[in-house]
Amino acid sequence: FFKAPVRSLTNVLMAGSRQSFKKKVEETSSQQQKGLKSGTNNTASGKKPPFRKGSWASNNRRNGQCPSYKRIPGTDFLCDGFYYAGSLTQNYFLTHFHSDHYGGITKKWNEGIIYCSEPTANLVHQNLGVEQKYLHPLPMNEPTIVSSKDKAVKVTLLDANHCPGAVMFLFEVGNRRILHVGDFRWNRNIMLDIPQIRALSALSPRLDELFLDTTYCNPKYELPTQEEAIAAAIDVASEEMEKSKRGSKTLFLFGAYTIGKEKIYLSVAQHLKKKIYVDSRRLRILKALGWPKERMSIFTTKKEEACLWIVPLGKVNFKDMPDFLEQANNSKAGKALTAKYERVVGFRPTGWTFS
Repeated sequence: FFKAPVRSLTNVLMAGSRQSFKKKVEETSSQQQKGLKSGTNNTASGKKPPFRKGSWASNNRRNGQCPSYKRIPGTDFLCDGFYYAGSLTQNYFLTHFHSDHYGGITKKWNEGIIYCSEPTANLVHQNLGVEQKYLHPLPMNEPTIVSSKDKAVKVTLLDANHCPGAVMFLFEVGNRRILHVGDFRWNRNIMLDIPQIRALSALSPRLDELFLDTTYCNPKYELPTQEEAIAAAIDVASEEMEKSKRGSKTLFLFGAYTIGKEKIYLSVAQHLKKKIYVDSRRLRILKALGWPKERMSIFTTKKEEACLWIVPLGKVNFKDMPDFLEQANNSKAGKALTAKYERVVGFRPTGWTFS
């Protein structure tokens, strides 16, 4: 799927973001007009929430009462509902460390215990400054008893196949089983390798309720598999490396979130047997994931040691990419290079490409 010309690929990358932004602006304008006509607004504070161009829409934004899809039936549990913290509960569940899910958590957090995976707990403490006494990491694939209104509820964390530390929560409330997937990526082979999911798929036992991530639940999203996307990226990078051997040295930029997209750039780097440059902030984040030393050894904070750089996803565009090329060649690190970079190739791994 990378066989199309670069120009067409660019159009695909940019058209989705333009359409999304235009739609969001229209929706925001419409809501403001309705508020003016009725003399009311929908925010808890009475102030219009800020909208930044290029920002993600949060499914965690406070807007009146806590929505039902954040409340686990038969319990007082809230899942990814931190803007609604207060009198509802002391038990909070965080599926993963992406801002549209952890929104509402600050370093002043004292509303109750946050249950999550160990990597997510490390990131919440390190990046958001939450005291460790409010964080309770749970083991993977093992039921843990959490009390809700003097009722014992079994909670099991299952791999969501999303970003590092991302989990699905399987709640067993009495005889009822409830699965909250957070953000997940369905892959039949991976998911059915999880004993609990395999048993539920066979209706033994039966799943009673499912909280489902439907981000790409639309026929227009004909996404390649993760394996296909990684293989295509490796092919493109390998072709560029062949050009480098003929004298045209290439700088590779991989766009990434705070966490997320690690699979694709690690796969390319391991195939090419090259190191990966990350800044000191990202290195601290990666260390918080608890990866083995063998995997961490591929990263460096010295630009001259790597031709693969990890940069913010939004910076992988034709306006900003030349700046990275200039930075690589003209910085102190660039002067240490034996040969200058002549080309820059960016990888922007996101399903929104197909919007």
